[in-house]
Order: sequence, then structure tokens, then C-alpha cells
Amino acid sequence: MFIRRLTLRSFRNFEEIRLEFPKGITLIKGGNAQGKTNLLEALHFLSTFKSLRAREDADMINYGAKKAYIRGEISREGRIFIIESYISEEGKSVKVDYKFRKVGEAMGKCVSILYRDEDKDIIRGEPSLRRDFLDEELSLIFPRYRDALSSFKKVLAQRNALLKMNASSGELEPWNQEFAQLSSILIKIREEFITDILPYFQSVHSQFTEGKEKTSLEYLRTTGREKEEILEDLEKAEAEEREKGMSLLGPQRDDISIKIDSMNARYFASLGQVRTLALSLRLAQLLYLKNLLGDSPVFLLDDLSSDLEEERRKRVGEILKLAEQSFVATTQRELFPLPASKELTIKKGTVLEN
Repeated sequence: MFIRRLTLRSFRNFEEIRLEFPKGITLIKGGNAQGKTNLLEALHFLSTFKSLRAREDADMINYGAKKAYIRGEISREGRIFIIESYISEEGKSVKVDYKFRKVGEAMGKCVSILYRDEDKDIIRGEPSLRRDFLDEELSLIFPRYRDALSSFKKVLAQRNALLKMNASSGELEPWNQEFAQLSSILIKIREEFITDILPYFQSVHSQFTEGKEKTSLEYLRTTGREKEEILEDLEKAEAEEREKGMSLLGPQRDDISIKIDSMNARYFASLGQVRTLALSLRLAQLLYLKNLLGDSPVFLLDDLSSDLEEERRKRVGEILKLAEQSFVATTQRELFPLPASKELTIKKGTVLEN
């Protein structure tokens, strides 16, 4: 798949732009705070329909404007999908092929993967960030996961409320049943994903390190994976959960173990190793999804910098050749050592084609 055209009005620091993109690599050049990340955010919005950085969607609206507009034309398997969204203070609306859709229904038409420097927090940060990584990735490609996650969040909130109220076991029982059923769905899909992406992750990281470092991924459960196992664990934990007033077991407490040479990368990896691990994970997503979907997702790389060694930057470029379309943002052209299909320069929200 690839994004053929993008139209933005009053989005971030862009007043109005219309761009056409080819297959292959589009290089986005410009100084800091000129709009490179804003352009990548708009492209990624066509997949996730949410902001990269803002707490509120309205923060994406250009200062002084009342609403922002995003339109993308997506070419996929011989079809063209038109994705549109208006964003205002009151919320956002989404259309696919000129028909209004719920966000969940619109997701999956355009699939993109974004790497940015903040991804190092997936490696070094709290477990919640690794769970967010799983939820974002799996919600984008598996409607069953997306639906189960939405339902699970509601059940979790209700169950926690009952625990805080010290509700009776009878009141808690139906919510335990729902909690266990939905937890089982989420855990199984997460575990399968980790198993499937692992060889891609190890292969990419081995290329970056010339086989000098060995990596592993493991899903760490706080409970069983079958409904009956989870119900048994909930029964054992009931007293402690009542005391704490919250659910202590389940996918909302699980984690991913990321190791490098048998050591927990969260605590022992250097900053350079953390960045390489995070980039390897995102590029592994690219290869995994290309195999799963039979169609390459769009890859977005924010701020390719000199922090990454030249040889590794070359290897990034070689892997990106496997994607049908990629976008690479950088402050300096020479930092990307390969030819590009298209080059853009952004200065204060103005886009120039080279």
C-alpha cells in the first residue's frame, strides 16, 4: 500500500498543502521545529486517527483556525481509499470513501508504522508503555483485538469500582466472568504476536550489530491464558484485590521482557543500544506486517540523526527498500546515504519539492 496524495488545511503549522507521493522513499528535510514531524503525524493519523503528541485532538488545529482537515488517498491492492477527517474543539469526524465511519471501522484501511526517538521509552520505560505498544499495533491490524480491548477497559473500570466498594462476591461474579473471557482473548493474541515478531526482531538487530548482540522478547503474564485459569487466579487474589481496591491480575498488568545478551535491556542497555533495539522493533513490525498482510505497510521514520552510525543508517535504508513506501525525516540530506524517489524541504510550514 502507499499514500498517493495528502491534503492538509489548518493542521499544525500548515495552512494548506497538497502533496503527491510516489512509491519508494520520500526524504523530508528541514531544520528543527519547521514541520517535519507535523507532516509525519498527519500521515500516521490516516492509520490511527489520533495525535502523536497532543492530549487533545484539537491541539492539532493551526493557531487561529476553528478546524483542521486531513485527506489522504490510499492505494491498496488495486483499490483507492479516500480517508478524510475534520478536527474541531468539539471532536473529530472520520469518513472513508465519503461515508462517515466510526474510528474503529475506519482503522485498517491505511496501515503505517512510525519510528521516533520517543520509542526508546518502549525499551526503558514503565510496563504501561510496552502495553501501549502492543495495544496500538494489534488494534490496528486485528479488529477482534480492538473490540475485545474496548470492552475490556469498560469491564476493568466496573470491576475496580466494585472492588473499591467492597461489593459482595455475588455482585463481582458476572464481572469476573467477563474479565476472564476478554483477558484470555487479549493475552492469546499478544503472545502469538510476540512469538511471530521475534525472528524478525532478532534478524534486524543482528544486521545492525553484525551478530555481536543477541536479543529476545518474552510476554510476561500475571495470570493464566485460559478463561478458567484466570478465574482461579482471581479467586486466589480476591482478598488482596479487595484490600487494594483494584484488579491486580490480567493484561492491564502484563509486560514484555526485552533482553540483550540475556540482560534486561530496561536496566542494562546503553542509550545507543536502546535506540538500536527500538528501531529494530519498529523495522521488525514492518517485516512482520508485510508477511502477515501480504501488503507492505507505510513506514515513517522521524528524525534520522547522526546519533545512529553511518553503517547502521545505510542498513536502515536497505531494509526500507523492502517497504512499498517510506518517509524519512532528517535535518541533513547527507545523513541518509541512499537515493530517494522524492525529496521535500520544509521551512516554517511551507513545503518545497526538490
